[in-house]
Amino acid sequence: MMDMHKYFTVLIYVVCSACLSSNNAYAQSKTITPVVSLSQDRTNSRPLYNQVIEGRVFISISTLATNIERVVFWLDDPQGVRKPLNIDRWPPFDFISRNHKSHNKKPTVFDTTKHSNGEHSILIKFVLVDGSNVKMLVPFTIFNKGNVPFSEQYRR
Repeated sequence: MMDMHKYFTVLIYVVCSACLSSNNAYAQSKTITPVVSLSQDRTNSRPLYNQVIEGRVFISISTLATNIERVVFWLDDPQGVRKPLNIDRWPPFDFISRNHKSHNKKPTVFDTTKHSNGEHSILIKFVLVDGSNVKMLVPFTIFNKGNVPFSEQYRR
């Protein structure tokens, strides 16, 4: 009977440790937010998730996490099978390449007029310093006035 008790004690410990590890990862992921701004200095940023955007915008990652080695971005490729649009190694991790060799360059604009109106998504893969990775799919809508009739679906 004593051996069975030790077995269950070890089993409970392993299960609880796994839960704590996954909760820690979850807690860190809550601090990672893809944001959009009209300004190159990223002022007045708002979460990108399910937003309607138009014109020239700047998309980046707002995070306090310090365990991110690099961030990989794909546009309208939910599985990430094509070549990524950008790989950024320096916070604030910009969606469009800064064409940089150092982290202090200004971000490049994402011009929505070069894309069709309607539903789009960005697949974001966060590669962590421990070698693991986490993926996030962020849906958003492009609605550039004048490209198509204004739809009630995109009214805010």
